[in-house]
Parts: sequence; C-alpha cells; structure tokens
Amino acid sequence: AHCIAKTRAYRVYISPSNNGKQSSSSSSHKQQRMTGQASNRKERTISYWCFAPALAMIELEGLGLRSIIVTSGTLSPMKSYSLELGLKFDVQLENPHIVKPNQIHVRVMGRGVSNKELKSTYDRRNDKEYITEMGNTLCALAKIIPGGMLIFFPSYGVMDACIEGWGGPSKNSTWLGD
Repeated sequence: AHCIAKTRAYRVYISPSNNGKQSSSSSSHKQQRMTGQASNRKERTISYWCFAPALAMIELEGLGLRSIIVTSGTLSPMKSYSLELGLKFDVQLENPHIVKPNQIHVRVMGRGVSNKELKSTYDRRNDKEYITEMGNTLCALAKIIPGGMLIFFPSYGVMDACIEGWGGPSKNSTWLGD
C-alpha cells in the first residue's frame, strides 16, 4: 500500500522545449547529413514531479540530521504543515502577523482599467494584451492606494513575464510602449 501511495505522489509531464523549435541536437544534424533532409522532430522535456513533500522530508529525517529548520511567513497553521511534511516539530515559534487587519483589502479583479479580461491562465502568461492590461490596472490602483501595494502572482513565471513586459530588468523587454 505504501508503494502505491508513493506512485500516486509522482507525475510525469512531457512539454515542448525551446518554444517548439526543431531539434538542434547532434543526432538531428547527423540525420540531416545522412539523409539530406532536416528532421521534423521537435525537442521535448520530460519532467518527473513529486507532489508529496513528506517523501523528501522523511528521506532527510532518515539521514540523522540534528535539526531541520523550516521558515516562512505563511506556514500557519503549523499542524497542517507538520502533517503535510510528515514531520513532528519538537520546537515551534509562531508570531502574530505584523500587518493589521485594517491595512488589508483583498480583491479579485476580473477586468482591468480598459475592461479587458484579467484572467491569469497558463496560456495567457506571455500574452502582451494581458500583461499590458495588468500593468495599466496596477498603475491606476497605485495612484489611489496610500502606502503601496503587495501583489501576488500565480507563479514566478507569470511575475517574470510581467516584469519583463513592463520594461523591468530583462534583456528581452522591447515591446511595451512600442
């Protein structure tokens, strides 16, 4: 039963790599030299993901470590993290949040300042219209929100695409403002 539970914790994901460009590997070049034709095969990446953090943590614990220190601003409630990681925390320190409830306003916005959809799906993460609308909406909000904003992105990939699209630190940011 334990082996079945372990296999259910892993997933294999195959995705196109290099934005679907044709393979430039030596075998592709070799095939082209031998046949005189370019290969139509596209490169792919095979990923093997573990969705059960307890498997990794139990393995670490088995190494006989004296301490495992887990820190974060979002580990509350501790009991659920302990169960998820498969570890018993002998020592715990949990502090109250420094942001007061009256300083927080959470809102999900479906449309931006130009009434364009703000739907952050994987397919739209590099969509220029989405990134521009998100940036324009955040700029408009920043003008009326005192003390600044904290913005959560669904992933680092989306955050990086937005920063690049808004002209942030990137070698490739050329289209915004064209």
